[in-house]
Amino acid sequence: MKKLYVLVIALFILNIANAQWQQTNGLPGEIIKNNCLASSGTNIFAGTDASGVYLSTDFGSSWAAVNNGLTDHDVFSMAINGINVFAGTWMAGAFLSTNNGASWTPINISSPPKTTMAFAFHDTTIFAGSFGGGVFLSTDNGSSWTTVNNGLTDLFINALAVNGNYIFAGTDDGVFISTNNGALWTAVNNSGLASTMSFAFHGTNIFAGTWGGGVFLSTNNGSSWTAVNNGLSDPDVQSLVMSGSNLFAGTLGGGGVFLSSNNGSSWKLVNNGLTNTYVHSLLISGNYIFAGTTGWVWKRLLSEMSGIGEINENKGINVFPNPAINDITIEKPNIKEQSYIVSIKNIQGQEVLSEKVNFTDKHSINVSGLYNGVYIITLQNDEENYLGKIIIQK
Repeated sequence: MKKLYVLVIALFILNIANAQWQQTNGLPGEIIKNNCLASSGTNIFAGTDASGVYLSTDFGSSWAAVNNGLTDHDVFSMAINGINVFAGTWMAGAFLSTNNGASWTPINISSPPKTTMAFAFHDTTIFAGSFGGGVFLSTDNGSSWTTVNNGLTDLFINALAVNGNYIFAGTDDGVFISTNNGALWTAVNNSGLASTMSFAFHGTNIFAGTWGGGVFLSTNNGSSWTAVNNGLSDPDVQSLVMSGSNLFAGTLGGGGVFLSSNNGSSWKLVNNGLTNTYVHSLLISGNYIFAGTTGWVWKRLLSEMSGIGEINENKGINVFPNPAINDITIEKPNIKEQSYIVSIKNIQGQEVLSEKVNFTDKHSINVSGLYNGVYIITLQNDEENYLGKIIIQK
């Protein structure tokens, strides 16, 4: 029995070493465009090129099209504010859903409609960035819009972001900042900062992802910028996301996903298992990072990269019988009843089973379809992530 336990631990370590990105299922294989991943709770939305919006309620294990009322299926941007889900399209402008994508209503930010590339929220104000029309503002949840382009010398908006009272607009001419809710914009494009596609924030650090120039860092609200590209071999940074002090960059030149844990001072590739490395968008949701690529959406546990995320291995979780043949029971005493995703992976890191369950104290799963071997069981939701190990031995 002791030898068996040592074998389980060894194989568990091997599994962590082989951790990798997993391709999610159920999407049509179309291009996932810039800023087209958004999440609220367990709901994840993906905007596609030509196939509209897809929704997953189980951390990407499955997807369903949610296009009722969406008259343009070329979706370029998505954002969520409370119960409001916004989608920006190529030809028909912007759309709003208040029922998790079950139906969409057009919100015309301009006439004729402009391609909507980005959204941002500041208190009760909504900003929409368009392709050629600049920035629009709404204070009534998108029912009416006002142009706010004073000071903008480039009206092709690639990205919008809000940090405190600072509103950032990324354009082909670099970054513009407004400190008065869009009434006036000021260019802050020194230090070689060029075509800006994305933003991320960590405390007083502001990161800008650019096309052709890599990542830039500002520590003074954008007054000055410094390139931070050591180890970043692909300078076409389409998306940036933060998880704690860890900064991820998704690149569109074929480099894939890069990770920096020191404010961009150095970068490393985190592409294991990611067979398509043209990354249009990144998203942090729950314990996962998602990547929208040219073709698919991928996901990976944050805990698999540099210890990100808190994983409580077997702490408060029991899996029995072990070894198992047909059925196993996952037990977690004194748990608050809520929804969890139960995922089982083999030692190659491939997901072989996934279920969304309303967990109380225990839950049974049929594993008769699994081959003999060692598997890792993950019990997770937005707040917790627990690991267990099981042997299938028939």
